[in-house]
Amino acid sequence: MGLESTVFKGSASGSIVEGKTQSNGPTGNEVLVRITHSGICGTDEEYRYADMVPGTKALRLGTNIARTANGTVMQISTKALSARTPSGTHRLFSPCLQGLHLRTPPLSCAVEPLYNVIESYNIRPADRVGVIGVGGLGHLAIQFLTKMGGSPVMFSGTDSKRQEAMQLGATEFTPRKRLAQLEIVCAIFRIYCGGRLLAISTRFLNIIKPTGTIFPLPADTELRIPFLLIVVQGINIQGSLVAWRSVHRRMLDFAARHKIKPIIERFLTTRNGVEEGIAKLREEKMPYRGVLVAQ
Repeated sequence: MGLESTVFKGSASGSIVEGKTQSNGPTGNEVLVRITHSGICGTDEEYRYADMVPGTKALRLGTNIARTANGTVMQISTKALSARTPSGTHRLFSPCLQGLHLRTPPLSCAVEPLYNVIESYNIRPADRVGVIGVGGLGHLAIQFLTKMGGSPVMFSGTDSKRQEAMQLGATEFTPRKRLAQLEIVCAIFRIYCGGRLLAISTRFLNIIKPTGTIFPLPADTELRIPFLLIVVQGINIQGSLVAWRSVHRRMLDFAARHKIKPIIERFLTTRNGVEEGIAKLREEKMPYRGVLVAQ
């Protein structure tokens, strides 16, 4: 029997459009999914020009699918790597951990490179780690670093999120204008979600421990930095792969075990709901993370 699905996707003009798709149902190794929750992030600003849609729940399975049951709630990450390949079925689908259904979309987005940095580049318990920005990614960095035993030092342009940052586990909160009064930290995350031009000022470089590391985690932005201090202090600038599939699974396991949850704002998965969420993100009025929820 034929199946008709309603989807919301990007278009060449950048507008969100509603579309209909037809299929004959899954066969062989195919899985039919129903979208229940989808995260909204800065990358959507670019992919709103692409003809594509995400998804999260297995409705029907092909005859060759043996390890997943009909009705299994799945999480889908288009970024988890498998054997250094840009694509592959093993990187896309995995069962969603109980208690994280609504919260998984933000965790499967930019948190992947964040967790990969923590696990792969010797961020150790008791380290003081600077995090710039208490936003959609920064507030999750606080929670992961705290649960791992680290001491997140938060930098923000204003004091407006001080209370939330401290409640989430930050050990220090410093407005940028007071950077000169801060003691040296051992490493610094440069976290920004919004697509603006990145600039690491001399004030930040002066509080990084010699031979410390800057991890730039935003996408599709340029990095401006005073190079002389990089040379004199032996500071490293380290890129990060998004995450191996195994790292992605460990990240979700760790989040579930320690009850790490993003602070989210919900929007309906309708054309108006999608446009409202994207517009709020574009106008920088989204305090943390947005999630589209199916009716």
